[in-house]
Amino acid sequence: MIKLTISQQDLQDIKKSIKTIGKDVKDYRQVWPIISGIVSKAIRRNFMTQRGLSGVWAKLNASTVKAKRRKGYKTRILRASDTLFRAATQITRTQRANQILIQKPTSYSFGVDLIYSYYHDRPRGVRGKRREHMSIPPNYIKDIEDSIINYTIKKVEASWQ
Repeated sequence: MIKLTISQQDLQDIKKSIKTIGKDVKDYRQVWPIISGIVSKAIRRNFMTQRGLSGVWAKLNASTVKAKRRKGYKTRILRASDTLFRAATQITRTQRANQILIQKPTSYSFGVDLIYSYYHDRPRGVRGKRREHMSIPPNYIKDIEDSIINYTIKKVEASWQ
């Protein structure tokens, strides 16, 4: 049998901690750089493995490869000039070229503002071929959740001292 005794002072301390937690954990901006790193790694993985949540990216047609070569572009999927790759994978504390990066106290948003990015990442992309370069695999989502939870726990622990 386990016996737990909570004194009146313990209850007061708990109430004080809960109020402090509410104040302390209204601003997650310190954890956003960690989240940026995880998101960047996840998107980089998509490019390197040429796959998204729905599977392997559709191969390029031979005619597309030839056209890319004629123009002096790289022939890897979604890597012709590397503009999309750089915008999607080089996330820092501040917004870079071709990025949408909004970091507020309680929200984080990241995206790419290249018009063709949208067409590759949607179900009805280029000729119906989906290349989900911006999808975040479940194991990376777990890393994001764990980072936020760990940050919150640290804030809670600090408020107890």
